Amino acid sequence: VTPDPATYVSECDYFQPQWQQAFWGPHYPRLLAAKRRYDPEGLFVIHHGVGSEDWSPDGFIPQG
Repeated sequence: VTPDPATYVSECDYFQPQWQQAFWGPHYPRLLAAKRRYDPEGLFVIHHGVGSEDWSPDGFIPQG
């Protein structure tokens, strides 16, 4: 019915490939910019959350 529908993070495959598109759709770049502006230290991070690619898979070690 809808091409590339979004899904809820809590109701999806933990190992979802291309999760940025699957969870956040075309809004991801704008959300990432806001995340980096208002949370530059990455205090708030969850698996497959906006900006989580900047962290190790377990969420304990910043990458880059």
